[in-house]
Amino acid sequence: MNTVRKYLFVPVPAIFYVFTTAPGLAHADQAIIISAMFNGHVGSAAKFHNITFLSGYLFAHFLPFGELAYRCNLVSAFFGALTIVLFYFLALRLTKSVLLAVFSSVFLMISHSMWWHSTIAEVYAVNGLFCVAILYCLVLFHETNRNRWLYLAALLAGLSIFNHVQMGMWLPALGVVLLMRRRSKDGSWGRLVVKTASWFLVGLLPYLAVFIKDAMSS
Repeated sequence: MNTVRKYLFVPVPAIFYVFTTAPGLAHADQAIIISAMFNGHVGSAAKFHNITFLSGYLFAHFLPFGELAYRCNLVSAFFGALTIVLFYFLALRLTKSVLLAVFSSVFLMISHSMWWHSTIAEVYAVNGLFCVAILYCLVLFHETNRNRWLYLAALLAGLSIFNHVQMGMWLPALGVVLLMRRRSKDGSWGRLVVKTASWFLVGLLPYLAVFIKDAMSS
């Protein structure tokens, strides 16, 4: 596989999303999200999307150009582009074809939901990045049989809840992966479960810290 040809697609998602990013407010909910980004709000309730808000705080205060709404919209463009690039390399690994990887990535990139949430101040581009990253880790775990990839998937799954509590969907998914590995009778499967759960809890620590703070303050 030609190395140069393999990387030609990498800048495409960033160019596409940046050039189609909304210049201002696209819908009313954005005002709430932009306010949370500007003030760096964090919390444990379902309405808080902490990684998105903290990233938005950096974009809002340190980007030297554009109106506030546009700077916050670029947060989604940034994470959306990373999502598509990572999906491209995942597709490339699975198909071994640059052409198929590019086509599948372009279809995801221009899909209405992915494009919409990558060009306005929203929380789902970060969720998308976590989803693709976790899937990539699970594919590597399946192909290499190296536990470190499962542990990384568990770490990312725990951390993803800091951005959106609905990302807890990955907990039963990891459970299914572990159940499919229940073959050995020498205790290694039990150790695998404990270590996977431990890495999940490590990733969950930022959310737990905010949850405890909110519980104590209430």
